[in-house]
Amino acid sequence: MAQLTKTDLSFEFYLGPGEDGSGEYKRKTFRNINPEISDDDLQEIADGIAALQPHVVQSVQRNNEYNMQAPAPL
Repeated sequence: MAQLTKTDLSFEFYLGPGEDGSGEYKRKTFRNINPEISDDDLQEIADGIAALQPHVVQSVQRNNEYNMQAPAPL
């Protein structure tokens, strides 16, 4: 059975047009978030962080890591 071991929260910010006219983006990841946090609670945190940013939030992602290895027999 897979066990959730790690959760990160990633933001992608739109910084504006680059020198060549295409969009310029930056990614910021908050690591080591309690994996047991609910999606609703994490969304509230993401909304709060986004409200403090001077740049437009392009996307927000929850990234979960699982341990797929079965425990060793005793």
